[in-house]
Amino acid sequence: CHGPYRQKAGLRLDQRAAAMAGSSFGTDPVLVPGNRDASLLWDMISSPDEDDRMPPAKSPPLGADQIQLLGAWIDAGATWPDDGHAASWPSKHWSYQTPQSVEPPGLDVFPERLRAWPQGEVDRFLLAAMLTAGLEPQPLADRALWFRRASLDLTGLPPSLPELDEFLGDSAPDAWERALDRLMDSPHYGEQQALRWLDLARYADSNGYEKDAERSIWPYRDWVIEAYNQDLGFDEFTRLQLAGDLLPDGGQQALIATGFQRNTMVNDEGGTDAEEYRVAAVKDRTDTLAAVWLGSTMGCAQCHNHKYDPFTQRDYYQLYAFFDQTADGGKSNEPILPVETPALLAERARALAELAS
Repeated sequence: CHGPYRQKAGLRLDQRAAAMAGSSFGTDPVLVPGNRDASLLWDMISSPDEDDRMPPAKSPPLGADQIQLLGAWIDAGATWPDDGHAASWPSKHWSYQTPQSVEPPGLDVFPERLRAWPQGEVDRFLLAAMLTAGLEPQPLADRALWFRRASLDLTGLPPSLPELDEFLGDSAPDAWERALDRLMDSPHYGEQQALRWLDLARYADSNGYEKDAERSIWPYRDWVIEAYNQDLGFDEFTRLQLAGDLLPDGGQQALIATGFQRNTMVNDEGGTDAEEYRVAAVKDRTDTLAAVWLGSTMGCAQCHNHKYDPFTQRDYYQLYAFFDQTADGGKSNEPILPVETPALLAERARALAELAS
């Protein structure tokens, strides 16, 4: 509980500097060398109250002689040879810490020639970091270079000559904003931005494994692209992919969105065990949900409590249970949702109109 991988209550006892620093990641001392009665560690190991005493009741207890030995060690000065390590707490990861308000550096700390560079408070932090690293900001890019970068970032394509000429010829104060709006209105915007999400969703046009047969899950790809182009809110984007089939009146598009869960690999090689690969698919869904929406790895907790992140093995299998009754069998792409292409829908509408006339 208080070793190199886990530090409950922020207390690490396998490292001299960390142990002497105390709990709450070194802010609350637990050892007062020379005085056991003033040491919280002594109180915890010698408490007559079973609910307070450490180790917990479910763990093997310390013997009376061990407790007295620790007390005598504290009274004697808690001598502990230097192990050469600075205090560290691997479980104190920045992503699990409560955000703190920090004042940005004042402009007066920067060289006078750079004080006009920050356009906002974030820029002050960036400039301070650059100067600390011995770097300075580059000069502003010219308009043509800026527009080329913006086009590549937003659409994945360089601007056409007419687009570039239009921007360079626009001297209005809001020319930059309107240029960005035009790029984000392009259908190519969704195609470019969706790439990152499709990677997270492990999208592929084949099943993987030895046969790597083709699969037709492109409607999910197109749904993600359209979600970006329609500026779908992230809350709805999340709901549809995780539970689109459970939403009332969600329609076909909500079902297509749940393709996120169907991007698992499928092994249709002869002789494979369907249950083995069904379980592999469920684990993949569990791991992917944690990585994408919790921003944290969870796969380690399949076999033991996570050594770094705050997940237990029980947590893992409670989340696993949400996906454990899925209908797919691990050896096929069933069940399949028939999806009409826009061309087929247009042809159907034309035929129905012709019949109606």
